[in-house]
Amino acid sequence: RQVLRDPSLNAHWEDPLKRSADDSWRRRAGISLEEGRSPQQVARASMLSSDSWSGPESAHLQAQIDEFTRWLEDPDNRIQQVASLIIAWLTERRERALVDERREAIEGLR
Repeated sequence: RQVLRDPSLNAHWEDPLKRSADDSWRRRAGISLEEGRSPQQVARASMLSSDSWSGPESAHLQAQIDEFTRWLEDPDNRIQQVASLIIAWLTERRERALVDERREAIEGLR
């Protein structure tokens, strides 16, 4: 809450949300919403800007979708909205990754 309320820390309010969609993420997302951030802002902030994995990108993105899916049933409809926005964005990225992976399987890496 202190980070969200302190104007000098405004550039860093998103940092605690850049994590797996676990119970800590849920608590921090709820606090961000309570402190006046919109579901769209919380969704954007919750997207990992850098991440590493092994294997197909589409499988990695599906795992992230699966993590956020549990929050579609949250009692707070704002959390449901945040999860829905994130899932939509990740699904779009996953679909692009599947196209790229299929192309790479047929044509090879370029």
